[in-house]
Parts: sequence; C-alpha cells; structure tokens
Amino acid sequence: MKKKSQSEVISTVLLILLTIVATGIIIGFVVPFVTKQLDKTECHNYLNKVQIREDEYTCYNNLATDPDELYVKIGVTDLNKELIIKGLVVVVNIGGDSKKISFMNSTAPTGEIMMKSDNTAKLVVPRNGEERTYKITYYELIEKPKDITVYPIINEDEECSQAYDKVNFVELCSP
Repeated sequence: MKKKSQSEVISTVLLILLTIVATGIIIGFVVPFVTKQLDKTECHNYLNKVQIREDEYTCYNNLATDPDELYVKIGVTDLNKELIIKGLVVVVNIGGDSKKISFMNSTAPTGEIMMKSDNTAKLVVPRNGEERTYKITYYELIEKPKDITVYPIINEDEECSQAYDKVNFVELCSP
C-alpha cells in the first residue's frame, strides 16, 4: 500500500515536470515566431499617413527640355509621435513600364529626383503635417505617367509597400 501511494506521487511530480518542460519549449519557439510576425505588420501603422496631394503641384511638364519633368507633392498626416518615416519610394508607371525611385531623408539629390524648390538641396522627407514637392526627371520619362504611387520607408531596409497612396491621373502642369 505504501509503495502504491509513493508511485502515484512520483508519477504526479513527473507529469508536472513534463508539463513545465513542454511549456518552456513551446514558449521558446512560439514567442519569437509571433514577435517576428508582429514586426512584419508594423506597416499597418503607416496606412493613409503618406499621401500624394492632387493639386497644381502634382503635374507633368511636357514643355521641359528632354527628358520631361514630373512634379509630385507628398504630404504626411496623422502620424503618431513614435512613428518615423526615414525615406520614401515613388513609383512612376508609364504605360507598361514603371520606374521605382527610393530615397532616404537628408540624402543628396540624384539625376532622377530632387526638391522642386532647389535642385541642389538635400532630399527632405515631410514630417507630420508637412508637404514637400519633388521634381522627377529620368531618361525614360517621355510621356505623361499613367499613375504614381508613393509609400514610406520605415527602416533602412524596410519599405511599407502595403501603406501606399496612388494617383491614377496626372494633370499637365500649367504654363
């Protein structure tokens, strides 16, 4: 009788230890996996925050010297203080071809993109409540774009293409 009750205690203790070890193993795999998946969804915080302004500053200038010029006014709104946009990606679609132009904040202008106000000024990403107009010019820009898409870069290597804004019709610039 005494041996029977001892074996029941030992088996209960072993079951408890087995449960603790199994829980530790599961947590060791599940927590990092869930954390990694949540990091991938950080882009949802940037939805509708970066927008192309459809006004007279977003237009196509076919009267410019070769190549033509495209002006895009981009604004940032309703961005929480802890969220930072480190750069922007602008995709210009002309017919069946598209051109992706990426830049980080405070980088030197390239031959493809520059500030509208000053061709030599560093590229500046708008902060919350700000708007900036960019001048885009590149060799293949020889006709009015079909559409323009913009989305944020939130880390040096993470583009939030899910948090995009798109303009499907680009006006000609007023002379």
